[in-house]
Amino acid sequence: MPSPSEVLAPRVTAAIAAAFGAEYPELRDADPVLRPSQFADLQVNAPLALAKKVRMPPREVAAQILAHLDLDGIAEPVEISGRLIQSNRMLELRADPGSIRRLEKRE
Repeated sequence: MPSPSEVLAPRVTAAIAAAFGAEYPELRDADPVLRPSQFADLQVNAPLALAKKVRMPPREVAAQILAHLDLDGIAEPVEISGRLIQSNRMLELRADPGSIRRLEKRE
């Protein structure tokens, strides 16, 4: 069975490409910078990594990624959280392992 990171990484990368790929072609294969989180199953640190490049605050980058993120059937609702690091905003993914198993069976 794939790990939550293996399932979510390509979807986050696709969301980054959809959000910023037209203006920044080099971001079409951007690393989603998935990391374990003490508040969720995973957190996406890409907004922090991309903020300077796209000249937007990390929270706005996270909102753009979230607007294009397809997690249908594999993750709980996603939230942009500012409580992880006081001055930074990260996109959290709360993965449901049962949903990931269902996704694996469908593909």
